[in-house]
Amino acid sequence: MNFIKTSDRKEIQNTLKEIFSILNKKKKDYLTLRSDNNNFFVSSKIFSFLNELYTEDTGLTSMLSGILLEHVYEAERVCPGSANSTINLIDKKINTSSFSIDTNALDRNDISYDTLPMVLDYLKISYEAKSIIYSAINMAGLNGKIFVEPNKINKTIIELKDSYNFSFILPIGPFIGQKKWERNWCRCLCIDGVIESLGEIDGILQEASAQNIPIAIFARGFSSDVINTMKVNADRGTLDILPISFGVDDIETINSVVDVSKVIGCDIVTPLKGDLIAHKSVDDLAKVEKIICGPGNVSIVNQSTQQNVELHLFHLSKRIQEAHTEVSRLLKKRARSLAGKCVNISVKYDTISRQKILLDEIDLGLNIIRTVSGYGTVQVQKLSDDIVSLLSIGDCKTVPSSLIYASSTMSNKFIDCVNSIEIAIIDD
Repeated sequence: MNFIKTSDRKEIQNTLKEIFSILNKKKKDYLTLRSDNNNFFVSSKIFSFLNELYTEDTGLTSMLSGILLEHVYEAERVCPGSANSTINLIDKKINTSSFSIDTNALDRNDISYDTLPMVLDYLKISYEAKSIIYSAINMAGLNGKIFVEPNKINKTIIELKDSYNFSFILPIGPFIGQKKWERNWCRCLCIDGVIESLGEIDGILQEASAQNIPIAIFARGFSSDVINTMKVNADRGTLDILPISFGVDDIETINSVVDVSKVIGCDIVTPLKGDLIAHKSVDDLAKVEKIICGPGNVSIVNQSTQQNVELHLFHLSKRIQEAHTEVSRLLKKRARSLAGKCVNISVKYDTISRQKILLDEIDLGLNIIRTVSGYGTVQVQKLSDDIVSLLSIGDCKTVPSSLIYASSTMSNKFIDCVNSIEIAIIDD
């Protein structure tokens, strides 16, 4: 059996034309399914169709559909809702090889609060989603950290938080009656392990008591003897202390010891590596401006470590992009705790389906704001009629520059990829 490699352009061109002929008919159906023509709705339908072709068909049709799906997906990563315009540009390039868009010649504008509503109009999301996004950005700023999560009540809550917020096991055991513990310039000790005997921290406790210094001890756990001793002395007024547990086997907080140490600005004491807690003194412990502890929550204000926390958060953000779904979820939770000044949106619960739609719309809107912050916007009136038609932007007056950049770049890359394909023909 011999394999002869050849580049059969005609077969590839004909197969592509068949795919686009079906796809263009499908797109018209997608665009009429919803009166507001939500861009992401159309994009998701295009994904579904291409995925069906890729998985259910065979041979050249499957291969080309897979390549097309990959390039459309990459365009969506740059600019949500760009699948339709990317498909349009590829179709145009197949039939008119000389057609191109000079993205460097675009007259771009930076996003502002005034242009924000027009940018959100591009997605055609609901008025409710727009209002929530606009309120959140007014609170956090255009480059602020905004987190979105589902709520369990029929009310959307938008909160501005100025501190690092962690969810830990608190209060512990005998401290259960203590509803709030708030201290300024509190000393903190961060231990990656369980404090099993009082002797491990006796020196620190003696110094803290003598100097009347508040102290918070973060650890994976505490023995009952250690907890009871702390509580008795706290009740007597001889010791101002609060034990805070990460949890021994809690996967949600397994790396929180690292995050807390960055916020506090201290080294982690790791007994398993030979670190001795007993060698620590109160003077060795880092101070935080303010710590507020309540049921299940620890809030820390500490401006002195802001730069180090931001660097740590930057590395976490890169890992989030590369991680699979479950790990990404855990990393996002850690990032939320480290965001410092941030806005948290808890989206109301009406029905599961309505809540999911609203969550998706808010996520899309925030993603568009992020991409516009990097690429800017373009006024539609300054674009040629050909480009406006291919972008499928309806009556929008302002569009993200990233829409044009993503569509143009990925359509060019798709054409280059297809032109480099070589088909193996089997000659018996």
